[in-house]
Amino acid sequence: MLGIAVANAPETLDPRFATSAVAQRLAALVAAPLVIIGDDLRPEPFLAESIDAVDPLTLVLKLRPGVRFHDGTLVTADDVVFTLGSMKDPALGSPHAARLQHLLELVALDERTVRLRFDAATAPFLVDLHAWGILSRAACSGSRDACRARPMGAGPYRVVQALGADERLLLAAHDASPLPPPAIRQVEVRVIRDNTTRLLELLDGRTQLVQGDLTPTDVAAVAGDPDLAVERARGLGFTYLALNARAGPLADPRVRRALAHALDVDLVIATKLQGMAERASSILPRAHWAHDDALAPPRHDRALAERLLDEAGLPRRGDGTRFSLRLATTTDRLRRATALAWAEMLRAVGVDVRVEVRDWNALYQDIQVGAFDAFSAKWTPVIEPDLLYWVFHSSSIPAPAAEGRAARAGGNRQGTRDPVLDELLERARQSPDSAERAARYRAAEARIADATALVPLWFEDELAIRSRRLQGFTLGRTASFLPIAKARLE
Repeated sequence: MLGIAVANAPETLDPRFATSAVAQRLAALVAAPLVIIGDDLRPEPFLAESIDAVDPLTLVLKLRPGVRFHDGTLVTADDVVFTLGSMKDPALGSPHAARLQHLLELVALDERTVRLRFDAATAPFLVDLHAWGILSRAACSGSRDACRARPMGAGPYRVVQALGADERLLLAAHDASPLPPPAIRQVEVRVIRDNTTRLLELLDGRTQLVQGDLTPTDVAAVAGDPDLAVERARGLGFTYLALNARAGPLADPRVRRALAHALDVDLVIATKLQGMAERASSILPRAHWAHDDALAPPRHDRALAERLLDEAGLPRRGDGTRFSLRLATTTDRLRRATALAWAEMLRAVGVDVRVEVRDWNALYQDIQVGAFDAFSAKWTPVIEPDLLYWVFHSSSIPAPAAEGRAARAGGNRQGTRDPVLDELLERARQSPDSAERAARYRAAEARIADATALVPLWFEDELAIRSRRLQGFTLGRTASFLPIAKARLE
């Protein structure tokens, strides 16, 4: 039996409701998605044998033959229609429903073929499919919660014991998934919230894998153990510093650029992260098909930062400060440490910084209504470049409910407003041609970098610590658990 330790309990294994990283990774083991994401960050057929664009508004997908649900019944086109259709239905209350708003028609053409029609070109849809495992209509249509704890899927593992009060999940191998029969026949997933306890269980052999939920300090703690191996992969979690561009000194792009140049990001990567991160120049990672790898991140230049602040009409006052700034971050140990480092660097150029450490839920409420000066956080994972629309399009600026107007959600928390950028992002998401999309996203990246409302910091490496008994396991950029089904335990 393979033992896996995770830091947080999955809120569900039903992919229609899963939102946390741990829930989505475990759900994919149980409910096979139509596509998976490769290390080149492009979708690859998985449960689907092929997906063809008949025209810009129509997709036809064909399922692999012979794939069966955990109860032995064949996966059919009708199950695809049920899964995606139920997510679109407001009565279900799926948090992913907005991603299906342009899907007009779902039709099973035969037992293995589904036609999807859209009212607008939606290039990002194929990537969205990787998060939505297909469920059995017969088993999951009875009630909203019928498959919340024990999804009837066609993944390489089935649920034997659902997560209960003991916070233990037991899975058994399923031999009729899109993958060959797993060599590891049983998997036990336990929720162990304490970091030290997770490491101790690795050291004593009770746990054979911890993936994610790790810091460079954890890696150093087990470095000398001959029975453990550390796996690293270039990560997709984008760490950034958001600057509120709506009003005050930060409304001036010269001030925002000055703050970016005041930060010695390379020093923090070398010290706080012990080199286990890659410097970011954009929200899209290096080597992403839509990213401009020639785009340089803001360089550390204290003299330039001082000059820009002077030019913006913010000279040093008698006490040596220019203006005050509240920098918010979460209670996470690494986020807190890096926020303190940023504060010292900004104080060196005359910015009076007060660091505020907040619980994420409380901080999130403030940033959704623009009640912040600056905050540091992380987007994860960054796969589909349409994320740029969510984070930078003016329609994605969150707003509270008002008389006659519903609340508006969005990721543009820094308040970016740029009509040229809006048009680039709109046209990029509608283009069916990947080369054309890439050109528009690269133009968008350049405008975003010039505005500097979101200072790119780094992409943290994905980390895993495994027992050397676990062979054939490969840690990918998306940190999927699916490689477990291809591994063996010696």
